[in-house]
This record gives sequence, structure tokens and C-alpha cells, in this order.
Amino acid sequence: MAWILIVFLILLGGLIAPFGDILGTKIGKARFSILKLRPKKTATIITIFTGGFISSISIGLLILASEEFRQRLFVDIPFLQKTLDESKKALIPLQEEQKELEGKIIQKEKELNQLKNNIKEFRRGNIVIKRGQTLFIAEVDSSSNLKLDLTEIFNEADKFVRKIVIPNNKQARNILLWRPSDIKKIETVAASGGNWVLLIKSATNVLKGDNYVFVSPDLLENKFIVKKGDIITSSILEVSDLNSKSINLKIKSLLRETMLKNDLWINQKASEGMIKPFQSNLVRHLEPDSKQKPVLSYGCSSYGYDLRLSSKEFLIFRHIPGTVMNPKKFNPNNLEKTVLHHDNDGDFFILPAHSYGLGVALEKMKVPENITVICIGKSTYARLGIIVNTTPAEAGWEGHLTLEFSNSSGADCRIYAEEGICQLLFFEGDPCSTTYEDRRGKYQNQPEKVTLAKI
Repeated sequence: MAWILIVFLILLGGLIAPFGDILGTKIGKARFSILKLRPKKTATIITIFTGGFISSISIGLLILASEEFRQRLFVDIPFLQKTLDESKKALIPLQEEQKELEGKIIQKEKELNQLKNNIKEFRRGNIVIKRGQTLFIAEVDSSSNLKLDLTEIFNEADKFVRKIVIPNNKQARNILLWRPSDIKKIETVAASGGNWVLLIKSATNVLKGDNYVFVSPDLLENKFIVKKGDIITSSILEVSDLNSKSINLKIKSLLRETMLKNDLWINQKASEGMIKPFQSNLVRHLEPDSKQKPVLSYGCSSYGYDLRLSSKEFLIFRHIPGTVMNPKKFNPNNLEKTVLHHDNDGDFFILPAHSYGLGVALEKMKVPENITVICIGKSTYARLGIIVNTTPAEAGWEGHLTLEFSNSSGADCRIYAEEGICQLLFFEGDPCSTTYEDRRGKYQNQPEKVTLAKI
């Protein structure tokens, strides 16, 4: 059928084409005109019409004779056209998404390059502010407008930090970032009354040119440590020492003796792992906002750190008739465990009158190599006749301190667990040649358990 149709169309076109040519020639000779056109142009139009007539007949015959052609022409082609239009519409958001992704890729490439540059800067040591560094110190008076004071302090601190980080950018403002919760905490503490010192410390290392500086504010009670004219330390000079060199050496020695480390230093070293877990502020209430659930204070103070007593173990010495304690051959039978009690005031052990007990610190310590730590008692327990007796923690020592308690009073006394029990003082000296770790001391790496006497 298809071949017949093709042959028929060829023959039909062959017949119509000469007819059109003849017709156009005759019209031209007869000088016939359509729409006032020249005969030559009229003949051309007749020829064009003849060609179109041939094409129309061909298509018409294909439509009548071929169902497949009709399907393709009237169904498939419109469907394909519609699909193409829908695909173009669907392509528009994809193109937009592509542009967005390309933009993100460019941004991430910039950030990657910035990180690479930061790494280079870190390797070069181009850090303008170190983590834990105190950036600004200001006095806060609870009797004034706290919010206004804090705003002014923030602006002044921001101005100061901008000069360090981005000195050439005069338009930048508020590069300091601190958490609203920190500010609310400061407002709450300061509102309780008194005079305070606000310390604004950097939370991270900062490179020159950084856009933001994350800070952590801290509030300390403003009180006298020493007064003008107070003697901090003294020494006697021999006649032979009355020369500039000897005097300078003596002055340096006295300065080292007085180098009791403050809260700034303690916080910095704690961030490096000196004390774990660490409390950066002195905790007096478990619910500070409402001042509920008071505790024996623990955490960082102005010039020391108040340790907590662990609840895991507390041992009391007992008398065994006919035995004598020997530090070289310690008999653990001389110690008995005591029960951990609980009531609304907290968890506690009971140390009987005129008794001696051993506990262990909750916090783990890692003493720096140029530091010696002295442990002293808390005044609250001292007023009850409780004496805390612990030996110094030497340079390089690490572990949980074993704490010794003596009840010198004639009454039993509670010793609260998970609360402040004693205070640590940190003294800096010249670096020693051999640390406690170097000589592998016998009490190194003590666990959170009472460590008994050993040789």
C-alpha cells in the first residue's frame, strides 16, 4: 500500500507540475494580471500555487491513506511539543538552582582559601589574641544602672579589641560576641549587691583581620588582697650581698616567692587540662538565680581553687588493741569505710569526735612542671574544729588528691560530699631539673579512691 501511494504521488506531482508550468506560460503570454501585478509576477504566483497544491494533495492523501501518519501528525507531534514545553519550564528552576550551587561553591572555595591562609598564619604565629587572654577589665557597681554600665563597657572593650584585630578598618563595629546567657548571669550576680570587677576574656585564638572575637565575661568580687604598706615577703641581706648583682638576684628570688597565681592563670591552665572537672566561678548555690540549695563553696576563687570531696569513698581510722600503725607496713585493717548519708542538706559522711579520716578529691589534677600546689582548709570547717592536712602536690604530679581530715572537736561532724572541702594555692618557681613525673613518684596517677600509705 505504501509503495503504491508513493508511486501515485510521484506521478501526480509529475502531471500537475507541467500543467502549472504551461498555465503560467500562457498567462504570461496573455499578459493576464492578478491584483494589478505584472504578468511575469502573476505567472510566478501561479507556479508557487501549483507547487503548494502538489504538496497539499500529497499530505492530504497521506492523511487519508495512512493511520500511522495521522497518529504521528495529530497525536505524537503535539504530545512531543507539549512535553518539550514542560521540560523547558522544569529546566528553569534547575538552572536557577545550578546558579545558586555555583555561587555556594565559589563561596566555599573562598572560605577554604581563607582557612588555608589562617593555617599559614597560625604556623607563622601571627595570633594577635590568645585563647583565655583578658581583653578588658572594668569595675561594676551594683548600685548603678547595670544594663547601661554593661553596654558602655561592651562598647569600650569592642573599641579596644578593634584596634588590635582590625586597626585599619575604622567603620567596623561590634566585633565582640558574647552569649546573652552570660550577660544575664552577670546581671543577676551583680544585682545581689557589692562592688565587682568584670573580666572580658577571649574564648578563642584570634588572628589579625578576623571579623569576630568570641569572648567570655567573668565577674569577680572587688576586694583588697593586700593594702598599701603591707609586707608581702622579706629577706635579710648580708654585708657581702650589698652589691647591685646580689641585690637584683635577691629581688628576683623574693618576687618568685610571692608569685601566687591568680584566677586568670588558673582558668587558663584549667583550659589546658590542669583541673578536671573545672568550675570557672565560685559556686555558692546550686540554684544561683533564686539563691536556693546553698553548698559549701567550690570552684575558682581570686587566688586559688576550692576542691570538692568525692562521694565514692571515705575511710576512718579505728583502734585495734595490740597493734601499732607502721608507715612502712601499713595495715589497711586500721581503716573502716563509713556510710554516705543523705538528707535535704545534701550527701555527707560523719567524722566522729576526735577521729581521723581519709577522703579523695572529686577533681583530677595535672600540676604544671614549674608549679607547687599547697592545700589548706576552708574556714567554715575550721570553725567546727575540722583540720584538713594534705602534703603539697609537686611539679609534674597527676591524679586525685587523697585528703586527710582530723576532727579535733568533742562532737561528731558532717563532711559533705560533692561540695567544697579545701582550697588549693598555686605557687610558681624556677623550672626544676626533675619533676615528680620524671622520678616516677609512688603516688603518681592516683585514682578517685583513697590511696593508702606505701613506700
